[in-house]
Amino acid sequence: MSEQLWIVLPCAGQGARFNSRSAGANKHAGAKQAIAKQYALIDGRTVLARVLERMHALAPARIVLVVADGDELWQSSVPDAARACVVAVSGGPHRAASVLNGLQALDGHAADQDWVLVHDVARPCVTREDCERLLAAVANDAAGGLLALPVTDTIKHVDVTDAGVLA
Repeated sequence: MSEQLWIVLPCAGQGARFNSRSAGANKHAGAKQAIAKQYALIDGRTVLARVLERMHALAPARIVLVVADGDELWQSSVPDAARACVVAVSGGPHRAASVLNGLQALDGHAADQDWVLVHDVARPCVTREDCERLLAAVANDAAGGLLALPVTDTIKHVDVTDAGVLA
């Protein structure tokens, strides 16, 4: 049997640090509610739809979408071409537990020699070509690999005082 690709896409987060807002249920009162990152729009399509399209282009055996309990919005973001291979499972209390839930959904389906690609839906800029290069690079590596880019700029955390001065 040949190796198959399985994909786990965690997207159970609420996007608390994302700070995006949309009109909430109480539109008449002008209320706003946070939008989870996966449902934010990029050029008229959700982040989730864009990531699913790219991941489906890799021809996986199955895509396991890890969503928050009670989240049914994901269904409207699945491209028609990907519907047959996408299944959803509930996420956990934190990202690691959500990934574990996604991996456990593959138990009894994925074989030992198969590959599992895990990608956070909140990172929509990944390309099909990036994933293909990663898969080619780790094809003969039992441990697998990690797709990453080097950070070239300095990243600093600063506190701003009440007067707007950097502390």
